Amino acid sequence: MLTGEIVGGPEAERLGIVEWCVGGAGRHAPAGVLGRKERKMKIDLAGHTAVVTGAGSGIGAAIAAVLAEAGATVAAADINLPAAEVTAAAIGERGGKARGFRVDVRSRESIERLRSAIDGDFGLADIVVNGAGWNLGQPFLDNEPGFIDNVAALNFLGPVIICQTFLAPLVQAGRPVPGLNILRVAGAGG
Repeated sequence: MLTGEIVGGPEAERLGIVEWCVGGAGRHAPAGVLGRKERKMKIDLAGHTAVVTGAGSGIGAAIAAVLAEAGATVAAADINLPAAEVTAAAIGERGGKARGFRVDVRSRESIERLRSAIDGDFGLADIVVNGAGWNLGQPFLDNEPGFIDNVAALNFLGPVIICQTFLAPLVQAGRPVPGLNILRVAGAGG
């Protein structure tokens, strides 16, 4: 799992990322999607379709831009559709192919609708980035049960259901499945 503001060193090299620096959580896609540094990947992702949740801002938008620059077609998905569309437009302005989609990763039905829409527009997604995540930095014992349920659905169950939903058609189609899933760590508080 990749965490932190800057990904570098041997792990980044293994993944083919030369340089990746995120401009900060909560920033939106246009005008320097990644912020401070240029980013490049040493691998060619042409012919691949990537779905990136949480692509409306921050790390998700940054990863969507990097994948598009490497040649992937990107489904920029977020609960905030206008923000996902901004990310997709920024990718398009740089010559990439992307479209914004709305998804609530707490809902299996929303995830299944997302997969159907992506399948219809781009074909099977063979790269999945679980970038959606959220937390509130407060003491652990102050968390109400409803809050805990919401955070668990968003940060744990959502990525599990997304992986299951997007993996099944690849296996059924006999497509090779890479062994990489990127998860966002929403925060370490309390």
